[in-house]
Amino acid sequence: MDHLGQATEDGSLGTHRHRRHSTELKLRLVQMYLNSGASLNGLAREHVISRNLIRAWVDKFHKGELSE
Repeated sequence: MDHLGQATEDGSLGTHRHRRHSTELKLRLVQMYLNSGASLNGLAREHVISRNLIRAWVDKFHKGELSE
C-alpha cells in the first residue's frame, strides 16, 4: 500500500524498507521464471526486487508454501 493505504501498481504493498509483495505478484514472477525461461537477474532488475527474494519464492513454491 502506498502512504494512503492503496495497493501499488506492481502489486507491492508499500514503500517501506521491507516491502510486502502480494501473493499474486510472487506467483506471477515465479511462473515467469519457471515457464518462460526468464533469468532471475533479469526479473529482479525489471521489477526492482532482489534476485534472492525471487529465488526464495521459487523455493517456497516448490515446497507448496506459496499458493493462491
